[in-house]
Amino acid sequence: MNALYNYRIANHIPMNAIADFLGIDREFYPKYESGEFVLDLESLEKLADLYGIDLMDLYDDKVVKNSILRFLFQDARTVITENDLREIAKFRRVIKEYEKMEKLN
Repeated sequence: MNALYNYRIANHIPMNAIADFLGIDREFYPKYESGEFVLDLESLEKLADLYGIDLMDLYDDKVVKNSILRFLFQDARTVITENDLREIAKFRRVIKEYEKMEKLN
């Protein structure tokens, strides 16, 4: 799944921060990005929420949507915690649901 890699890089999030966020061993996460292992649905949903995208966007290796996260974390001195990513994912989930409701109107 190159999209996992592409979204992580586009958002300037270190691999170890994503592994911690998902509760995955840091040594195994690269295997998910390479496609050697497949993430479970719950983990994919967490990543979709974090990146503010639809779950299916993680299956499209060609599309990486612009992200405000890249501006927040582009400074290498910024330390990204698991809690930071959890809070961003919650906020993004609210935005996605709001956008869905707007489409219904």
